Amino acid sequence: MLYLHHSNKMESLLQALLQVLEQPLDDPFAAETILVQNQGMARWITQGIADRQGIAANLDFPLPATFIWRIFELQLERVPDSSSFDKESLLWRCMALLPRYAHSEGFEEIANYLSGDDATLKCYQLSRRIADLFDQYLVYRADMIKAWEAGEEMHWQAWLWRAMREQSAEPHRAALIEEFRASLDVQGAAAQIPQRIMLFGISALPPLYLDIIASLSEHIEVHLFLLNPSLNYWGDIISEKDLARLRGLWRSHGRNDVSELYMAGNPLLASMGRQARDFLDQMHEYQAVDFDFFEAPGQGSLLAAVQEDILNLQQRGSEGFPVCTIEPGDRSIQVHSCHSPMREVQVLHDQLLSLFESLEDLTPQDVVVMSPDIDQLAPYIEAVFGGVPVQRYIPFSISDQADAAQDPLVETLLGWLELPFDRFEAPVVLSWLELPAVQRRFGLDQAAVERIREWVSNSGIRWGVDSEHRAQLGIDEADNSNSWAFGFERLFLGYAMSPGSGLYQGIA
Repeated sequence: MLYLHHSNKMESLLQALLQVLEQPLDDPFAAETILVQNQGMARWITQGIADRQGIAANLDFPLPATFIWRIFELQLERVPDSSSFDKESLLWRCMALLPRYAHSEGFEEIANYLSGDDATLKCYQLSRRIADLFDQYLVYRADMIKAWEAGEEMHWQAWLWRAMREQSAEPHRAALIEEFRASLDVQGAAAQIPQRIMLFGISALPPLYLDIIASLSEHIEVHLFLLNPSLNYWGDIISEKDLARLRGLWRSHGRNDVSELYMAGNPLLASMGRQARDFLDQMHEYQAVDFDFFEAPGQGSLLAAVQEDILNLQQRGSEGFPVCTIEPGDRSIQVHSCHSPMREVQVLHDQLLSLFESLEDLTPQDVVVMSPDIDQLAPYIEAVFGGVPVQRYIPFSISDQADAAQDPLVETLLGWLELPFDRFEAPVVLSWLELPAVQRRFGLDQAAVERIREWVSNSGIRWGVDSEHRAQLGIDEADNSNSWAFGFERLFLGYAMSPGSGLYQGIA
């Protein structure tokens, strides 16, 4: 069964989540599965549950895409651990194919772009863009992918996709979705699939993912906790900008202006709530049981007045809705004009200090700062929030950054940049040799890597370059034992002398 929980406050949704969690699962050792849009939300939920119940344990917070792939693995038999149709694989496969097809019929635009200087760099950049598009097609345009594979399209993207399909027979996401639906219809949900799943605070999902969740709800319990800013239906509201575009379209085609048929509602919600509106409209297409937990914000501040207008889908100041009186010292909504990202973060820090001083109950864990591009601001946040004196320090953490270190090569490179401060521990150094790129650079194969690993272990190498390096880390300079220099001396001596020669100048 599919259950929809609506509220205009996250705290109310969290309370509704706790009510669901009060009903235990059949398996007392099974984890509760809560799908979230980012790990920042997962931490907020965990803290909220712990504050209200004293403990938050055995909770699983997968991202939607991760969860979908996980249930594919549980429900279907032939699902690879990693797909040759994920974005990174598509990038390199596309980069290998483009030069081969660049001079074929229909690829004239590609050939023109790849000509001239920096052809390899251009090929990489174009391949990344194409891989990103193909990745989105698999989720949002599965019907188009299916048509390409059936040979119904003849443009260069379709030809390129068919070439990739010929290279790999393993199923991609669009094909797996069809298999998954068919499997559910025939045999029901696999026993390993969770008895109950919850989606919390998610503002958008691809239609295919929603279809999968809806299909699952016919076999298991599915709860969606949706932040809904208005208690009225607002799927038909339209912003003034969109309405102006429609008026221009009507005029250009000689049609009558029918603006009065469109509902304006609240202009702020109409102009900035399109994504949430479309998502809620999608949810209304499925049969579900609805629960409402709306709360009136009141009239105590400018922010509350704006929230009240959005909740009731009204425009304050228009006919029938009088303007409310705001106290002169009201700071519930503020706008600051800053000339640089650094200045933005400095003003934010000063404003937070002011709030902590004026509001005694406010703590750092009550504050969430949101940005459309947190990666751009992250260095400035580290500099400003991390570089202040202790009396002005505010505890902070940065969530939802793009993790460049997920790539093994990038992670290794970042590790090398830390070498001046590193202990050169043997397992860490040996892990570098596992990278295919490093093996190719030094002409190693897996057998050679295993032999090196055996040498390092048997010679007693544990950490530290030599005695001088250890002295820099606070160890007695005379102590050279179990360092890389210590181990190399043993290895080279063993190579130079016959077996069973015993100690030579104190070295075995």
